[in-house]
Amino acid sequence: ATIGGAQRKMMAVRHHLDARVFRPPIRRESSTHIVKLPNERRFPGIIQNEFMNIVATNALLPNDQTVEAEISAWTPSMWLKDDVTETQQALFIERFDRLPNGGRIHFEEALQAMHRLSSGKYDSSYRELGNLLRPHIGHEGIITLFKRILTQFMLGNSDGHLKNFAIWQKDGKWSLTPNYDLVTDENYESHDLQLDVPLEIRGRKPHLGTLNARDVIALGQDLQLSTDEIKQAVYELKERIPNVKQEIKEIHNAWVRKKDRTTMLARLDARAERLFKGLDRLCDIPPGTRGE
Repeated sequence: ATIGGAQRKMMAVRHHLDARVFRPPIRRESSTHIVKLPNERRFPGIIQNEFMNIVATNALLPNDQTVEAEISAWTPSMWLKDDVTETQQALFIERFDRLPNGGRIHFEEALQAMHRLSSGKYDSSYRELGNLLRPHIGHEGIITLFKRILTQFMLGNSDGHLKNFAIWQKDGKWSLTPNYDLVTDENYESHDLQLDVPLEIRGRKPHLGTLNARDVIALGQDLQLSTDEIKQAVYELKERIPNVKQEIKEIHNAWVRKKDRTTMLARLDARAERLFKGLDRLCDIPPGTRGE
């Protein structure tokens, strides 16, 4: 699950005659969607949370790819032989690893590429991740990776571990798969979640709430980016914040409350201010000096 143990998941198939209808796959049938179910007792609003993060990520990274998703209705008794008969909400995420004929597209998580067990998904660094991916996706791909990581930090997501970055080969060329598993887990700080950054920056894992411009610069340097590339990526993300606000405000879905949209945008502003304040000045300070 996006947050370990937080969400039940199922496979689903979109009805071939009515795109508004989903059903469980039959035996040996390829699913077209992953269904994430709500968990209001432990993580209230997590379905809406992930949906808004997908919308926001698309707005922050318009030249990148992010999973397609929608919140739709489902009835547990029709799927799980459950006693619950009232209609509830679920998040339906389109699978990017499926072909129109039902075939599968192979992709490889960074964790797999490092030949590590799932238990080791946090035991790495962004430098190691960059070194792993660079031969496949090139320097431009690493710049995209940097923007993705910063976007996660801006949205309060501290769960971008090695299973949440993956590559695939299309038309003979390797690239990052679409963004996936995007949640503001900072919303659930009282639930004893680990809110340090998932991978090391310069040998340490700072708390998500303390990240600042120095950490952003250190992250870029770990990924072997130049000062100009770091500044350009930050400039692009800051310039797109108004687009995020507009997209979130325009969500027309009965399941997404106005209160949750407002809270998300207020926190986005606060995080961006903390992350990027003074970055231009710090980038001009020679390495090895404190620069206070």
